[in-house]
Amino acid sequence: MAVEERRHFGVLSFTGAGHMNAMVALGLGLQERGHQVTFFEKPKIERRIREAGLGFYAIGQRESPFKGKGPGASSAGGVLSEWRTFRFNIRRIAHDLESYFQETEPALLESGVDALIVNEIAITGPTLVGGRSA
Repeated sequence: MAVEERRHFGVLSFTGAGHMNAMVALGLGLQERGHQVTFFEKPKIERRIREAGLGFYAIGQRESPFKGKGPGASSAGGVLSEWRTFRFNIRRIAHDLESYFQETEPALLESGVDALIVNEIAITGPTLVGGRSA
């Protein structure tokens, strides 16, 4: 009987409960089979992942110029206020995406994952190409 090769799986997932519950269950199943599993995500979910007994690598930590700030109040209200809120949120999301794009690939390479499990709406997952450097 051949000995199964052990792998190190990296998990990129949306942090919503329905997504995380399924990914944690999958990670635990892989771990029970002798594989290593590491989640790559913002620190806000670290405790949950570690309490489940899985590995965690923090990404998306770049300092945000938007932290603790809102779009600003507008005395005009109505459409102008909604437009400012929309523009603020788009800039914040673009900043978060840029952080993920800059941090994900180096984190995966540094951790030495062999394979990725990518949730269907993990932002950076579909953009990764290639593999670990030889």
